[in-house]
Amino acid sequence: MDFSGFGQFNKLAMQFDEIFWPRKSSIFLLAPPDTSQSGLLNIWLNCTALSGAPVLMAFSNGDEAKTCEAMSDEELLQTGKVE
Repeated sequence: MDFSGFGQFNKLAMQFDEIFWPRKSSIFLLAPPDTSQSGLLNIWLNCTALSGAPVLMAFSNGDEAKTCEAMSDEELLQTGKVE
């Protein structure tokens, strides 16, 4: 994969009991004004129309993907938790 220049890439799919995000939005990009506040999962895809269930998929790449790769499933789910 190194030759492609893409690097590490991870995805996390989460199914919820109900939709709490805007139904018409397909993609959410989280871009805080200060990059030091950037999280591990900054690109979110609304998969509800494709899956028929309330599902969001989050993506990470580069150094953030390497950090996610080292985390347990529970730690990663807590990272993606919306409060």
